[in-house]
Amino acid sequence: MMFARIVFIVASCLLASVTRAATAASNVVQLDFRGLGPWARYVARPTEHIQYSTAWATNLTAAQQANARAVVKVNPCLKTPPKYLVVDMSGGRSAARWPISYLDEVPSGGWTDEYKTEKLVLRYIPAGSFIMGGRATDYPGAVNTNLHMVTLTKPFYIGVFECTQRQWELAMGNRPSAFSNETCYATRPVESISYADIRGDAKGLQWPQSAEVDSGSFMGVLRSKVGVGDFDLSTLAEWEYACRAETTTALNSGENLSDVRICHEMDEVGRYIGNSGVVELGDWRLLSLDLTSDSATAAVGNYIPNNWGLYDMHGNVYEIVLDGVGQEKGSVDPKGAANTTLREICGGSWNSTASGSRSGYLYSASYGNSHSQDLR
Repeated sequence: MMFARIVFIVASCLLASVTRAATAASNVVQLDFRGLGPWARYVARPTEHIQYSTAWATNLTAAQQANARAVVKVNPCLKTPPKYLVVDMSGGRSAARWPISYLDEVPSGGWTDEYKTEKLVLRYIPAGSFIMGGRATDYPGAVNTNLHMVTLTKPFYIGVFECTQRQWELAMGNRPSAFSNETCYATRPVESISYADIRGDAKGLQWPQSAEVDSGSFMGVLRSKVGVGDFDLSTLAEWEYACRAETTTALNSGENLSDVRICHEMDEVGRYIGNSGVVELGDWRLLSLDLTSDSATAAVGNYIPNNWGLYDMHGNVYEIVLDGVGQEKGSVDPKGAANTTLREICGGSWNSTASGSRSGYLYSASYGNSHSQDLR
């Protein structure tokens, strides 16, 4: 059972326009930032006056100085990036556009169900470096697994919550999920979908050679409605970096696991086999629930968030990422292997063990492969 978080890559600087060039009587250039739309309020001032030196022209003749011209482009750094990006999906498939807005902080009433059903909330994540992979300290008996340094050079926005069944329904017009209780389906994570459903089964399968997606896929609809082409799944590196939120422990709460299967440390951060209503019989699992109950998956946001305000990074549903199976070590902005039909999944699920839900756990490393791009 799986889905993933939505990522939006952002530029760290924005282009200003020159509204009044310098003249022979003035060496001041005025820059106008007011055309940046909702981003304008994050620039220090709506207009800037920049004074330049004329010393460079002293080696020119009078005629050359009189005819000198210059075109100036300035990339002003934002004063403070907006912490949250919000996509209003409430108009559904019939809406011409889904508006974007920005929040500097969590709303005073917290993240109500509106932000889990009719709106899609993403959190700004700064660029940075971290050590990726599983640690020998994660749980008793653990060993270091694929530890390597990764640098992400671009900031990005990532979903605060796992995409919910209602959000999927607004975009795609259907309800594919198995856990379909009518009274609580809307805020539960969407599951029983594939990588191909999310990105498409033609253009969408060409990552990392191409970032294009099929128009009828979830990402295709999202990009079209918002009018921005950079919404996508996260890469595996982006996912783990966002999950850890600068922690180096098994869980992003700052805790390691006291047991490989069931432990109290997991209870506060996510839904897993120890708190989801699953009864274990030896090595086999018997589900003591039915698909229309409110057991198994939990409504998103029910457990504590990490330091960056992201929920359910541990457990609940497996999360699909862009990468094909085969992560390169020691890389900058890694994209995983090319030319593979197997895609990485991570984060654990409602029927995963504690060790299978930790930050550095990689499904393919434990089972020798991962999920096919067509497997739901």
